[in-house]
Amino acid sequence: MKSPGIIILAGLALCALFLEATPANGDDLPHVRCDGHRLTFGWHGGSPHRLDISNLIRAETLDTAHVLAAQRTGDVDYFLVTVSGPSRTSVAGDSNSSGTETNLIWLKLRSWKLLDAQSMPYQSFWNSLEPIGDYHLKGGVLTIRYTNKRENTDYVLRYDLARPDEKIALQRAGDVE
Repeated sequence: MKSPGIIILAGLALCALFLEATPANGDDLPHVRCDGHRLTFGWHGGSPHRLDISNLIRAETLDTAHVLAAQRTGDVDYFLVTVSGPSRTSVAGDSNSSGTETNLIWLKLRSWKLLDAQSMPYQSFWNSLEPIGDYHLKGGVLTIRYTNKRENTDYVLRYDLARPDEKIALQRAGDVE
């Protein structure tokens, strides 16, 4: 007969393996603050971690940032963050150009070192992009819809929480439905 202690330890090990590859729920998401073009992540009582994302955004500076998903697989952390800020002024310095730039950003990190990143704009004064509603999470897939007014085309950004290494997928709305 097997010892109850061994059975309990085996059960805990299986639970740990399952939890290691699952997404965090809303209570487990880190807090994020903006500072210029940097994001500062932090958990309750943990040390803050800063990331410079200036090469991933077109906003003059960041006003807001929200972590939509966070998960760990092995020693790799994945974050899906939406960031927003005012549009940069035009090259000619036109003071009449004011708008918002908003991006969905996918980050892959190991020990807070950036391994890979992807940034997809879905609201942009300069690119005539406008969100359609808010993001949706259904069946473990996060979806953001937006319209490109120049092309008169709607697009869908999708991120599958079960496949974090696949990044953000972009499709024309007509190809999805």
